[in-house]
Amino acid sequence: MSNYKNFIQDFPKRCGEILEQYNNQAKTNGLEVTHLLAIASVAITIPFERLRKPIGGSKHPANDRKKYEEAISKYANLCDRKFIKSELWNGESSAWRKGIVERDKVKNEPESWIRNAEILPADYKTKYFLSHIRNAISHANIYTSSDNDNNIIDLIFLDRIYKDKLFTGNYSYIMVSVKNFKILLLNWIKFLTDEIKLIIIE
Repeated sequence: MSNYKNFIQDFPKRCGEILEQYNNQAKTNGLEVTHLLAIASVAITIPFERLRKPIGGSKHPANDRKKYEEAISKYANLCDRKFIKSELWNGESSAWRKGIVERDKVKNEPESWIRNAEILPADYKTKYFLSHIRNAISHANIYTSSDNDNNIIDLIFLDRIYKDKLFTGNYSYIMVSVKNFKILLLNWIKFLTDEIKLIIIE
């Protein structure tokens, strides 16, 4: 196996190839959602960590933000766009829903949370969306809802709500169907592999 050229573009591109090449096999074995989440957990979080602004002054040791300044600028433009009209979606806003889970209800079944879910606002910024999904995946705050046959129909991603830098105990969530989450993941990989140019700045 050849070495990775980088973890912003080459790595997620290979993840996309695995997602497509083994999709039928995963579906046949009843592992389609597991396959999707396994790929998403690294194809989203690794490039995200390489591209995002440092938190608390702690830079990623690879220093990709300095190395690939043009790519970082393109990513910043994506983050500043409305998610629903960005390269990551550009589809129906009703495909994505959001809501709040209060601290005393978070231990209940997800089906009880999502009854009052609302359509994701049209002005919801991509930077908040990506941060939410990344946080949910990184902290294992992923839940599912199922149909009467116990088949997974929706993925639910929770993110902690803070006030004055203190965790309130409440969570916000974003919910989407399995099919539409796969579309998002493929669009994310396409953006990384086709839209940004990795020109090294010496």
